[in-house]
Amino acid sequence: MKNVISLSLLCSLAALPVSANIYSFASHTLSAESNFAVTGSGASSFGDSNVTFQQSDNNGWWNGFTYSNRTDAAFGSSSVGYTNDHTAITGAGAGDTNYGIFFKSSYGGADRLQFSSRADLNSIDLTNTTYAYYALLLGADGWSGSAPTSSFVGKNADNSYEGDFGKVLTDFTAGDYFRVTASGYRDGSMIVTDTFDLAYWDGDSFEISSDWETWNLGFTNIDEVDFAFTGTDLGDYGLNTPSYMAVDNINFTTVPEPSAFALLLGAVALGCVARRSR
Repeated sequence: MKNVISLSLLCSLAALPVSANIYSFASHTLSAESNFAVTGSGASSFGDSNVTFQQSDNNGWWNGFTYSNRTDAAFGSSSVGYTNDHTAITGAGAGDTNYGIFFKSSYGGADRLQFSSRADLNSIDLTNTTYAYYALLLGADGWSGSAPTSSFVGKNADNSYEGDFGKVLTDFTAGDYFRVTASGYRDGSMIVTDTFDLAYWDGDSFEISSDWETWNLGFTNIDEVDFAFTGTDLGDYGLNTPSYMAVDNINFTTVPEPSAFALLLGAVALGCVARRSR
């Protein structure tokens, strides 16, 4: 009889709803060369019944997630700088035209990835945005001066640039990096973190992510994820490198809420009591 009850319990636990999902941004409709954005100050979000991507706007300074299909990634006068901050360096998603963009603004605001119930975050595909990529590669952020031209040929002997790229950021050397940290939360408490280097010094060369790569996270039983950027190119106001990344294929598995287990175990316990009373 005990074996029958145990088998019944195992079968019931196995039947609890577990769902594997990949959120790819492909379902969103966009006109050509555009992106979703908050209009006016405040907060907004997008997603589906399983996952929500937060976005906020603080008097014109946006923060958090958006989605895009912009393609202006090839080096040129329009691709470099902050005016092109909604484009992945790949010019397309990891399998579709659409992809996500994440920006961590110093102004703050709602910017988390939220699950509607507990979930295991398995992996995320990510790469640099065009803005961050050329800032890392060329030291250009476009905040001053004229836009660059396609005549750029590299650095001069005095370490200046051939062409005007605006503000020149610090050159990367051995040990330097640009890093994103993901933090997983459960019921408001951070329980797990992991990091991914979007740019780093590898031996004798500086490696910058320019293609989609899979970040295997393995976060279990969480309900929110926060992202933050760190790096070695620092100035008076913090990180010089533009704090952006492009994301796609959010791979997660929903897990049963603890209450579901409690209800099931309670039902099994009642069944055991009823069996004994006979």
